[in-house]
Amino acid sequence: MTALLRLCDVQCIPVATNIASAELLVKAIQRQELGWRDVVHRYRNDRRNGTEG
Repeated sequence: MTALLRLCDVQCIPVATNIASAELLVKAIQRQELGWRDVVHRYRNDRRNGTEG
């Protein structure tokens, strides 16, 4: 389980570790509220390319 959590963290993949967070995650997906991921990926790409900031 630890390897899965680490992989999700490194790849910025949301993961639920209990029933309550799973329910919130599913509802966020249904409402298309995961737009923050675009911001995270843009920031990570900028850091990799050295164009941060």
